[in-house]
Amino acid sequence: MCGIFGFVSKDGSRFDMRAMKTIARTTMTRGPHAWGMAWVDARGVLRTYKQTGRIVDSLGLLAMAKDAVLLSGHCRWATHGDPAVNTNNHPHDGGDSWVVHNGVIHHYRDLVAKHRLRMLTDCDSEVLGLMIAKFKGTPFNRAAKAVNEAIGSNVTFLLNKLLGKIALRC
Repeated sequence: MCGIFGFVSKDGSRFDMRAMKTIARTTMTRGPHAWGMAWVDARGVLRTYKQTGRIVDSLGLLAMAKDAVLLSGHCRWATHGDPAVNTNNHPHDGGDSWVVHNGVIHHYRDLVAKHRLRMLTDCDSEVLGLMIAKFKGTPFNRAAKAVNEAIGSNVTFLLNKLLGKIALRC
């Protein structure tokens, strides 16, 4: 299954590139087919990059995010959708956000039909971003509803605790 890595700045400081490369190398063992990242730069701009292939073959590209204050990365183990088609790779568009996901959403076609989503990829994880973009409410509530539908259980409490910890570190 995929690997997810990331960085959240406590005080606006940047991540240690050497440490991030080590983390990315380790994470790649969980997903060698493709990789990508979404980050918020020092000006507060949300950016993204993704590509096919192993992250260890492109570690220098992590420097694109050298001014990140928050970063979420993904090393993909492809379960749905050919990783050679870059649109299938993570992160996936969530409207005003980007989504990385570790797991398989077996009933993603049911979610597409239920919510009348327009898939642009063959990747099951895309439904998370599409639902987040479509749902109404705060970003937290939209993400919680999408995750609840994708995994079939209530994870709002867990998300709230996680987001609270992230907010405290920013």
